[in-house]
Amino acid sequence: MYKAYNLFSDNRRYPRKKAQIEIFLQVGIHLKCSGTIQDISLKGLRIIVPELFAFFKPQQAHIFQNAELAVFLPKEDLSVKGSIIWLNAIDKEIGVSIQGTTNNSKWKIFCK
Repeated sequence: MYKAYNLFSDNRRYPRKKAQIEIFLQVGIHLKCSGTIQDISLKGLRIIVPELFAFFKPQQAHIFQNAELAVFLPKEDLSVKGSIIWLNAIDKEIGVSIQGTTNNSKWKIFCK
């Protein structure tokens, strides 16, 4: 069933825009994979990462909760540091809270 978007029930602090950006990520120090940013905002990302979910069963997804990661946007020459704040193993996506970037002024322009 489709649920209509309600502006008044949206708790996000920053506006989000749709995106289709190919990226690379590194979770912790050992796990590296590629993905696609679907939504972007000044302080958050929604990323589709099938490779990340290929290594474990959906019931084990919680092991990545709060994991630190680096997101590399090669076409934009930007990197983002953050942590995974939510996971959806069925849709193979994660939500990332951004803690910093390699170029904050460029990031602000990119997110508009």
